[in-house]
Amino acid sequence: MKKLILGATLPLLALSLAACSNDDKEDKDTSSPTISQEQESEDKVDDSTEKNTNTNDEASKEEASKEEKTTKFTELTVEIQYPTGEKTYEYDKNLMVEEAEIEDERTNEKIVNDAALKQMTAIVEKLTITPKTSEADVKKQIFANFDIDEDYTEVEVDIEFADGTEKEFKFVK
Repeated sequence: MKKLILGATLPLLALSLAACSNDDKEDKDTSSPTISQEQESEDKVDDSTEKNTNTNDEASKEEASKEEKTTKFTELTVEIQYPTGEKTYEYDKNLMVEEAEIEDERTNEKIVNDAALKQMTAIVEKLTITPKTSEADVKKQIFANFDIDEDYTEVEVDIEFADGTEKEFKFVK
């Protein structure tokens, strides 16, 4: 029995040693790539990697631009004073949660959760206010996008931008 196992093992051992030899003989085996084939393969990989990198860069730029449009504010509060009460719009976005609330003391109406978030997101996406936007342009955008009745007495706007910059504006009638 030992002779049978030894007899079968020896030829396998010989084949594995032959496969590991470092002979300088050139084989015409087409299954193993030659140096020029390896270089061509690397060039193709480099080209496809470069194309993927360019595509990824473009996608990243588009995503950053899209994200900049939707997340330029981490907080936005607009308080509108009227002779009979106050109307407040609040929007807050951090890494984990996006929240909004709209409250009108004049009508005792309070909108929260998804309904408020839907309204506030639509407004925030229209705003192009940056930390460098002039006060006149901020006023123009706020009055164009928020429901501000003509009998307002004062409008306060507090904005915290995604970069951490905070701006406050007060418009008195």
